[in-house]
Amino acid sequence: MIKNKLANITKGSGFCPLFQEKCKKEECDWFYNQFEKCSIEITGYNLFKLSKSIDTLIAELKKQ
Repeated sequence: MIKNKLANITKGSGFCPLFQEKCKKEECDWFYNQFEKCSIEITGYNLFKLSKSIDTLIAELKKQ
């Protein structure tokens, strides 16, 4: 169900999976003007990268 709703975003339908309504664009803090789309789409990827960076930092700190 959520996968279908996220697919709607990438098709440009303007549906917000977070608020379950039509995208409010510039009125919403999640809207990213540079890409003209919702930044929720890349949140999972960014969290994955952050997790890997934290793991690397922890490993480096343990070496000291």
